[in-house]
Amino acid sequence: MLPALCLALMWISGCAAPGKTVPLSRGAPPPPESVLSEWFGNPPEEGFRGTARISLETPDGKYFRTTAFAVRYPGSLRIEALPLFGTPDLLLAADGRLLKAYFPEERLFLMGAPDATSLYTLFRLPLDVPDVVSLIMGIPPRRDDSLQYEASWEGALYRADGFLNGERIRSFWLDVERRRLVRYESRGAGSRSSFTAVFEGALPAGGRDFPERISIRMESPVPVISTIRLSGLDRMETVSPDLFDLAVPPETEIRWIGPPAEGRTGPETSLNR
Repeated sequence: MLPALCLALMWISGCAAPGKTVPLSRGAPPPPESVLSEWFGNPPEEGFRGTARISLETPDGKYFRTTAFAVRYPGSLRIEALPLFGTPDLLLAADGRLLKAYFPEERLFLMGAPDATSLYTLFRLPLDVPDVVSLIMGIPPRRDDSLQYEASWEGALYRADGFLNGERIRSFWLDVERRRLVRYESRGAGSRSSFTAVFEGALPAGGRDFPERISIRMESPVPVISTIRLSGLDRMETVSPDLFDLAVPPETEIRWIGPPAEGRTGPETSLNR
């Protein structure tokens, strides 16, 4: 049986030999489960690092940040917010269970769940950490086996829609010729955020392409427009065990962002910065 990717290419270009031009044709799109599994079923296990310039428009103002970052799929993230001069004024590290942030000048250490509440408190970007990692890497979030997918052609793009109980939850638009995710839409099932992300350009790193520019438009829980521009991407040959963790410095105030994460104890302090 031909792999799903070849089937997708065959329906678009007839699986032509290099250098030949084949008229565009349309047939039934290949099964979305097979296409998504073949393209994104084995995400990279390595860590990647780079620089991100972030702009945000929110109900309470406009924000601009330059950060150094490191990511590892599916939910490991480290951010160092870079001022114009001097050392980072914010350090953030998150794994699949806990997010930690440290403000050196204020000697303030925050902890919370790696969710949209925590990231909105710190960066005015209400996304879960796994969503941020997926967006930076230009790949869909982790597979959800509870969804039923339907596929269609939308212009030159392959579109896959995921449904839960008849309601559309997420959608992907794929450029099958360039093998890239070009648009992703989340409809915010449960407590998740509703947003649309558009991916532009390509930055090679570690044998794969990252998006050069990510444009995000969010509807809920807070209306946000954001642009993230990536540069200086590099694959990390080794990842330190404590890269996605932060130790509490001495003589530091510790506060929680919202209620403490499950299994943790501490002051139930909500912080709005």
